[in-house]
Amino acid sequence: QIVNGGQTTSSIYYAFKKNIPIAKIKVQMKLSVIEMQEKIEQIIPEISRCANTQNKVDSADFSSNHKFHTTIEKISRRRSYKPQGQSYTNTKWFYERTRGSYNDTRNKIMDRQKRKSFDAEFPKKQMFVKTDLAAYVNSWDKKPFLVSLGPQKNFLIFNEQIQKDFKDNPDQFDDYYFDLIIGKKILYDG
Repeated sequence: QIVNGGQTTSSIYYAFKKNIPIAKIKVQMKLSVIEMQEKIEQIIPEISRCANTQNKVDSADFSSNHKFHTTIEKISRRRSYKPQGQSYTNTKWFYERTRGSYNDTRNKIMDRQKRKSFDAEFPKKQMFVKTDLAAYVNSWDKKPFLVSLGPQKNFLIFNEQIQKDFKDNPDQFDDYYFDLIIGKKILYDG
């Protein structure tokens, strides 16, 4: 897993696009071996937090690999809904677990027709991020005092609670739970 390497990856890709022989490029790296597998979800965010001091990284970015967020992301990629209005194509709500993943996913599609299909299936207005999710849930749960703290603080409190809930009962975070999130989003945005 690459914890910190966005700029390096981009530089290699840029060199490749400029026809610079990749085999001649040397990349310095730091390899962390985590022997305590049971603590991997706690250790990786700390490595990332300590390694990312040169760029602004939001607190919410450090939790994106928790099983709750990966579960919600997986559901969002397969769960479709009947569209509003006169469209006949089912649409999906894109949960952006990692910052920029909506645009990254869309931009990887080179074929114009397939990109158009992606846009129809995952309309931009149906994309939401972790801090949005926290606002939808805490607003619905009658906790405006948390939402009013701002996206990052609200998310940290939400995420702490959701991780406890996930540990106690991971099965509750299923398709129905995702449907409730979408309903809360619609009401929140409405």
